[in-house]
Parts: sequence; structure tokens; C-alpha cells
Amino acid sequence: MVAQAQASIEESRRFLSEAEQPLKPTLGHPLVDNLSHTKLVIEELLPRARKFVEDSERRLAAQEARVADLERKGRDLPQSRKLLSIMRETMTLQISHVKLLEREVRLEEEVHQR
Repeated sequence: MVAQAQASIEESRRFLSEAEQPLKPTLGHPLVDNLSHTKLVIEELLPRARKFVEDSERRLAAQEARVADLERKGRDLPQSRKLLSIMRETMTLQISHVKLLEREVRLEEEVHQR
């Protein structure tokens, strides 16, 4: 079941990388032109977002194992499956957020190199 969780994680990451759209600079926008915001993203927000993804990977694998165990025991598990689905969706959103922060930092660096 852990392998299935890993496959699910990789599938989410592939989907997000394929769907990734480049951000376009909006000069004058505080999130694009503000160096202090970029510093905050690099030093605090991005590491925290990456940690959330790591934590989610562990929790997702544990929930996958719980669901598999309940299935083997023949137990009713709609709530466990629903939780698993929500956890997968949450992790997909967390990965998307990390990618957004990374693109924001790259864009900020490009804008200030000009």
C-alpha cells in the first residue's frame, strides 16, 4: 500500500508539473516587485510549504496502510476512504502551492536581474 501511496504522490506531482503555467510579471504588483516579500518567501514560506508536503507524504502513506488493513479485515470504511481522498487532494494543493512559491521567487529574480 505504501507503493500505491508513492505512486499517487508521483502522479500528483507529474500532473502539477504538466499543468504548470508560467507567471507573467505585473510590474508594480507588491508580490512581484517587493524584495522583502521574496526574502520572506525564500526564508520562511517556501521551507514551511516544503515541510508540509513532506509531512503529508508520511501521513498519506499511513492512511493508505490503514485503509488497506481495514480492507483486509473486511471492515466498513467509507469514512477512512473519504479521509484518504481529502488527504490526497490536500497534498496536491500543497504541492501546487510549493510550485507557485518557487515560480514567484524565480520571477522575482528575473525581474531584478534586468
